[in-house]
Amino acid sequence: MRIYIAHNYGRRRGLGPRTCEANVNHSILIERELRLAGHNPYNPLLLHYTHKGWGQTLTEEEWHKACSEWLRFCDAVLVATPPAAGNSGVQREIEAAQIIGIPVYYSIGEIL
Repeated sequence: MRIYIAHNYGRRRGLGPRTCEANVNHSILIERELRLAGHNPYNPLLLHYTHKGWGQTLTEEEWHKACSEWLRFCDAVLVATPPAAGNSGVQREIEAAQIIGIPVYYSIGEIL
């Protein structure tokens, strides 16, 4: 199954580079677990390495659009971390998945 990993990142919410990278590393562990179980996950937090070190980067809206376009190619969404308070990318990904009618799972155990 193609699974979109919805995971908090935090740069736009003011979290520092180490915390953001820790979030990326956590999403990679989840991605590995899904791959080992035979799934084909999409991990948007890997884009961290695309813009790491940029003085100027895409806006939040542009990043959300770039990531959420992949939802239509996925069979499900795994909410790997609870949505952060405020304008959460994870919450927006959940809502987008519901609009296109793909299942949203809230634990990896629901999938494995």
